[in-house]
Amino acid sequence: MFTKFKDFLFTHIDITQEEWNLIESKLTISTYKKNEHILNHEEVCDKIRFINSGITRMYYFDENAKEFTCQISTNLEDYIIDNFAIDYHSFTTQTKSMSNIEVLENAEIVEIPFDDVKYLASKTTAFEQLHTKVTQLIHESMRNDLINVNTLSNDERYENFIEKYHLVHKNIPQYIIASFLGITPVALSRLKKRK
Repeated sequence: MFTKFKDFLFTHIDITQEEWNLIESKLTISTYKKNEHILNHEEVCDKIRFINSGITRMYYFDENAKEFTCQISTNLEDYIIDNFAIDYHSFTTQTKSMSNIEVLENAEIVEIPFDDVKYLASKTTAFEQLHTKVTQLIHESMRNDLINVNTLSNDERYENFIEKYHLVHKNIPQYIIASFLGITPVALSRLKKRK
């Protein structure tokens, strides 16, 4: 049940078996159906959610009600932060989220409530290490996304997307891919025809 999360922790941070046993005692597994929302705008993100299987996306609306997908999450070993379906700012500050998290493909998710994370952080170093690593990666990801959207062509952004999500991109609706790339569905259709 928790094998992927255990492997993830042991791969990316220094953790003992004793610490893992304590962490495991606080974990639960939840299943979510396609199109279900696991976080809605104005709700507080109150759990860490690690994706065992499935796909989710985080999205928001601008002042004109235009939809923007800002993160696609699935279990990709090469992209650590994409293993989590979480509004990290809302979670760490326990404030209302500006985003929504929607399930794009039936998902099995390992969950740890905020209060249990606080408890585990007081008993182990694992979550402090994880927090430091995830914060660094979020910063790097935001920086790279900002650079890419301002320097790469639509073709290059689409090619990067296909390379990164090659295992799952066919399971993601085209309008969501377009939203994620910052282009219109029509522009995406043209890109695909040229490939």
